[in-house]
Amino acid sequence: MAGAPYLGGGPVWDDHRLIVGHLSGLDATGVFALWTEPVGLGEAGASYYRPLAMSLLALVAPLGFVALHLLNAALHGASGALLYHLGGRRPWALLGALFFLFHPVANEILGWASALPDALSLCLGLASVALAGRSLVGAALLLLLSGLSKETGLLLLPAGILAGMAPRAAWAAVGAAGIGLLGLRFGVGAGAAWQLADKAGLAPMALASTWSGLVLPFPFGAVRDLVALPAWLLPVGIGVFGLLTLAARKSPTGAGGLFLIAMGPIFSLGPMLSGNLGAHRYGYVAAAGIALLVGGARVALRTSLIVQVGMLGFVMQLVLAPQWKDDLILFGTATRGLPGSSYAWHFLGGARLQQGDHAGAAEAFVAAVQTGHPHPADASYALVALEQSGQSAAAVAWGIAQQQRGFDATALAHWARAAEATGQRPMARELLEQLQRADGGYEGPDWVPAFAQRLAAP
Repeated sequence: MAGAPYLGGGPVWDDHRLIVGHLSGLDATGVFALWTEPVGLGEAGASYYRPLAMSLLALVAPLGFVALHLLNAALHGASGALLYHLGGRRPWALLGALFFLFHPVANEILGWASALPDALSLCLGLASVALAGRSLVGAALLLLLSGLSKETGLLLLPAGILAGMAPRAAWAAVGAAGIGLLGLRFGVGAGAAWQLADKAGLAPMALASTWSGLVLPFPFGAVRDLVALPAWLLPVGIGVFGLLTLAARKSPTGAGGLFLIAMGPIFSLGPMLSGNLGAHRYGYVAAAGIALLVGGARVALRTSLIVQVGMLGFVMQLVLAPQWKDDLILFGTATRGLPGSSYAWHFLGGARLQQGDHAGAAEAFVAAVQTGHPHPADASYALVALEQSGQSAAAVAWGIAQQQRGFDATALAHWARAAEATGQRPMARELLEQLQRADGGYEGPDWVPAFAQRLAAP
């Protein structure tokens, strides 16, 4: 039920590059290579070693995005069933499982095919807890597979031990899986390539926004830019964590739940700070922690409350699902949720550009620059989009106003073309001089040499 509203969604965000552009075309040799090197596809990708999840994505991707969304929904549902089972199949355990299944943080897992590592890792980690009482070897293997899907999976069996759901002897399985995962990561050269310089000040907001989102998932949207998040999230997030800590003291499984609530976001600090992004998926493990905490409650519970929670959760997913239909809706929603986020405007500009809407892309890239913390290339993207949309005068004015930011060769070429279109040929010639190489050629687009030749004519 939670996954059904998302089945019509297509590729969004990283899906284009990771799944459509890379994984869906791999042969058997390419799938094997996923086990011998980091994910890659960018600087941050050097920190990711998730061969099991990537292999599964590669195998299912040729079947289409409906199949990928079904797979994520199936894993998400299996995790809910495991939470119910681990909670003793009691009414409170069912309520906790429903809370997890329909929680708004799950929308990213259900709507974004590239979030398969989150769904697979959590499911395998919970399965290791369920198996630990019967086979420590099997539990260690499942936990290792969970870590090979996403590193946060290693948190699940320790949480199960603390919650009394797995024997203390299972610490040996945790150690074996941890050593195995570290050995494989070092063996393939997967390091910690996070860009964390001057990011320590964002850590409190990263953690607090994740904890706050467990109770008040606002502002809602895929691009939760840490720099632009409202200041009230910090005290609210700390307060929510404090209340959950108090609640954990009264629950037999509270220690395990609180461990996931605390350590899930802490384990994710690297990618959160590196990308300035407090995405909802970073609260996915913590939501499972709340399910464990709730499942241990011992007071009476009306069946009607369980039904109401399920119905309310399903309605919330119906409301949230449409934003994951395509990039334009996804990033448009993000800019409305956080209009001060340069990050959100940057992605919206890219989505509009992909659709051939140069005027709309220019508007978004200009907004990204004007909100104060843009991507280094946004000023250049804005200039190019302004010129390509026929706004030559605006492109010239933008180039003059933003020249202190520095433009790349493509932007300088489009600035020159805009200057020529507005009758400012001397400016155009001066700009092209900056593109000329020592061998007489030009940097920038292929059309620059012919344009320079035309400008040189009387």
